[in-house]
Amino acid sequence: MNLKAINIYWLLFVVITGLVWLGFVLHTSAGEVLLLGKYTKSYSFFLAFISVLWLIIIWWGWRLRKKLGQGLRIAGLNFLITVVIMIAILPSVFIYMHQKSLKNNVFNPLSPDAHSFFQIDMAPQLSEPEHSNTIRILTLGGSTTYGSKLERNQTYPAVLEKLLNDRYPNARFEVINAGVPWHTSMHSLLRYVALYATWKPNIVIVMHAFNDIFQTSEGKLTSGTFRGDYGHFFGALGLRVNPADQFAEDVQRLLMNNWFARTWYSDLFPREATPKKRQVDLNRALPYFRRNLCELVKRAQDDGAQVVLLSQPSLYREGMSQEEQDKLFYDYYYRDYALIPTIQTQSAAMDAFNQATREVAKTCGAFLIDLEQSIPKALEYMYDDVHYTVRGADQVAREVLDGFSWEAYVSLDRIQKAE
Repeated sequence: MNLKAINIYWLLFVVITGLVWLGFVLHTSAGEVLLLGKYTKSYSFFLAFISVLWLIIIWWGWRLRKKLGQGLRIAGLNFLITVVIMIAILPSVFIYMHQKSLKNNVFNPLSPDAHSFFQIDMAPQLSEPEHSNTIRILTLGGSTTYGSKLERNQTYPAVLEKLLNDRYPNARFEVINAGVPWHTSMHSLLRYVALYATWKPNIVIVMHAFNDIFQTSEGKLTSGTFRGDYGHFFGALGLRVNPADQFAEDVQRLLMNNWFARTWYSDLFPREATPKKRQVDLNRALPYFRRNLCELVKRAQDDGAQVVLLSQPSLYREGMSQEEQDKLFYDYYYRDYALIPTIQTQSAAMDAFNQATREVAKTCGAFLIDLEQSIPKALEYMYDDVHYTVRGADQVAREVLDGFSWEAYVSLDRIQKAE
C-alpha cells in the first residue's frame, strides 16, 4: 500500500475519532457546573481523559501509520460492512423473526384458527348436541376462561364438565369453553348474538372484568382515544401491526435511552420537557360493561337459557409480598402514556367491576356465583394478576359446581330420559 493511500486512511481515522470527541465537547451538563460554565466536575475529568487519550492515539497513529496502513484499511472496510448490516439486514431479520414467532403464537390473528372480525377464535364449530338429553353449558370470558398456559383438560370448563358428569352419572353434560384471550364483555355479547345462540345452550356462564378494565388503555395496542365499544383497542391484532415500526421504536430506545446518546452532541438538540403523564380512569368502561352484561343476560334468557354470572378473582390485595408483586403485569398497558395505577387503584377497579356484575345479576335476573369472595388470593391459585394455575382452575370449577342448583336444573324427567 503506497504512502498516499495510507495517509488518506489515517486522515479518515482522525476525522471519525475527532467527530466522536467533538460530540462530547458539545455538551452542557445538568447540575452544578465547574468548568467553562458547561461541565460538572465528573464530566470535566471524563472530557480531559478522552481528550488526552485521543491526542495520544493521533500522535501514535501518525508515527506508526506505515505499519498500521493495512489495519486501517481493514478497520474502514469492517466499519462500512457494519453500517450496511445495521441499515439493511437487521430490520429484515427482525421482521422475519417477528412474523415467524407470531405464526406459532396463540394470539396470532392470521393463524388457521383466526376469525376475520374477532381476530382470534378458540371456540369449536358446533351444531346440535348429539343426544337430545344433553345439557349444554356455554362458558364465556377471556383468557381466564380459555385457560392460558393450561392444558385443555385443566381449564375450569373442562374440569367442570368432568365433575358434573361424575356427580350426575345419569345425565349428560357438555361444557363448551368459548373463552378467548383478550375478549371483553362486548366480544362475548357480539359472539353470542352472531354464533353462540345457534348452539342452543341450556346454561350460559359468563366471567368478565379484567379485560374490560385494561381496554380503557390508550397506549400500547391502541389507535388512540377510548371508545365505549373498545374499538380503539387492537388486542391480538396489535401484536402484528407493522413490525418495522416496532423495530424502529426498539432501536430508538436503545440509542436514546443511554448515557452516551444523552451526552453526545446534546448542545445541538433542544431539551424537550418530558411530557406529563396523566392518571387514567380505570372505571370509565363501567357503564358499557353493565350494558353489555345485561344485554347478554337478556338475549340468552330470551333463548331459554339460564345465565350464571361469575365475579372475577384476582391476586390484588393489601400487603402483597414482593414475590406476588413481581408476578403482576397490569402496568404494561399504561406505562407508555399514563401514570401507572397503583395496586390499590387496580384492585379498586376490579372491585367496582365485580360489584357491577353483582348488580347486573340482581337487576337482570341472572344467577350469581361470587368467585372473587371464594378463590384465595395466592400464587398457588393464580400465577399472575388473574390467570389460574392448575389448582386455581380446579377450585373455580368446584366453586361453580357447588354454587349452582344443578339438582333443580337436572329434573327427574330428564335423568329418566337418559336412562
